[in-house]
Amino acid sequence: MTNTMWELYWLTRVINIHDGAGVVWVILLAVMGLTSFIALMSTVEVSGDASAHFYKWEKRILLTFGIPWIIASLLYTFTPTKEEAAFIVAGGAVVAAAQSDAGQRIASKSVAVLEGSLDNILGKEAVQKAQLDVEKKVVEAVKNQMGVNSESQNSKTTP
Repeated sequence: MTNTMWELYWLTRVINIHDGAGVVWVILLAVMGLTSFIALMSTVEVSGDASAHFYKWEKRILLTFGIPWIIASLLYTFTPTKEEAAFIVAGGAVVAAAQSDAGQRIASKSVAVLEGSLDNILGKEAVQKAQLDVEKKVVEAVKNQMGVNSESQNSKTTP
């Protein structure tokens, strides 16, 4: 096995740890909640110092289920998901390829091909007309905005 294959293998194992920790986290949370509820309800029926009885059970519950729940939470938080693992593996390679000379040439050729195909589809006159229409609309919008501003200033000065 090459070094890269070994890394990929262990990333897949880490993904399984992530998924398993999520399941364990949910199960332990449900068990802690249920046992805490049962311990709280049992203190209602106990005569004497009910709070001491409840806290004794709550301490047992937290020690028994709380510590594994914290460990599962940390495992779930700090292990990558499938998407994150894919980015770890492929993200650096994609960025390096995009920044290389070949990547830059491919990008510039792609832009040139797209521009050429758009010119063929629309025709150069249509592109120029669209640019003029956009310029006219911008000029009209600016004139309207300035007209609105001058009218509001005139209304302020007029008694």
